[in-house]
Amino acid sequence: MRGGTSRGPFFAGADLPADVALRDAVLLAVMGSSLQPRHVPLPAERKAVEVLRRLADTGKAKRLLGFEAEVPLEEGLARLVRWLDVNIESVH
Repeated sequence: MRGGTSRGPFFAGADLPADVALRDAVLLAVMGSSLQPRHVPLPAERKAVEVLRRLADTGKAKRLLGFEAEVPLEEGLARLVRWLDVNIESVH
């Protein structure tokens, strides 16, 4: 946006696990999937530039928009999976 009106991105998921393996486990569970993720180490050239840890903060969304998530992560993901099962063709 122009003229200093952009407030940048907002993060709205209050209970998103910071741990990648735990995020994978939650998503696979709500999908009812038996997949077993395989996490492999990053090559050295990627480690030099990769963000290895992400800490999401919902404070900005609350402060500027008055928004607080009301749906827990697992329930929200389950709703998304059910919606995609019905509507997957429309998102392609």
